Amino acid sequence: MKDLLRHTFKYYTKTGKIWSASKYGIDYKKIIESLKPFPKDIENYHLDHIKPLCSFTFINEDGSTDLEEIRKAFAPENLQWLTAHENIVKGGRCLN
Repeated sequence: MKDLLRHTFKYYTKTGKIWSASKYGIDYKKIIESLKPFPKDIENYHLDHIKPLCSFTFINEDGSTDLEEIRKAFAPENLQWLTAHENIVKGGRCLN
């Protein structure tokens, strides 16, 4: 999960990840609890953002990082388990 966060900041922000996850409003414990029970064959699953990361605006007009958008993107209710195949097929689209 931490690698996913670092990748997100590197790709979607100008500064990259410069603060701790808690400073961004990301609570790993809540995320882990919301994802339980973990799949038994977890190696076949990906952690998926229900609303894709590409649909968030992480940079404000002044160039600063939008912390509220980051909180929304990494909120426990925006994360789910998908099989690796489903996640690859989904890409940056929303599934309904």
